[in-house]
Amino acid sequence: MDKYHETPFPIHAREQLRERYGAEFTRKEWFHFGQTLDNPKWTIRLSDAGQGCHFYACYFMAHWYLFVCARDGTVRTAYPRLSITEADKRILMRHDRYRQINNDEFHVWRTLSPKESEPAMLPKGKSVELPNDVELPNDVSQSAVSLLSQCCEKKP
Repeated sequence: MDKYHETPFPIHAREQLRERYGAEFTRKEWFHFGQTLDNPKWTIRLSDAGQGCHFYACYFMAHWYLFVCARDGTVRTAYPRLSITEADKRILMRHDRYRQINNDEFHVWRTLSPKESEPAMLPKGKSVELPNDVELPNDVSQSAVSLLSQCCEKKP
């Protein structure tokens, strides 16, 4: 194989990707997938897999893939998307790039318990509770209504 088409995906990893993800790539796409795997813009390092290896989540061609990679960057194993651990889901939930890509194939946002949701992470001293029986002054409620209507009428 010429240098242009070298990838970090050995034959067994390619077979696992075909079997577990239904991924059928051309030689050129395998090469680009290997480049994407090396790019921190599209790859997120997850937990330690032991023996100097780590789990990685990589976004390629509109899908997320879950891998175990060795230190040299070679893919050792490809795992199905839904076999991701809860610890790795927490890493993804807090990772800016995962939120920016906004493709939740790992079901991170759907499986969070109420204890792990974003509002629960805010410091408790910042929240203010209003009593149920007290009404806001008319001028405060009117300004809130006008502010909300302005925000809702704006189009992106």
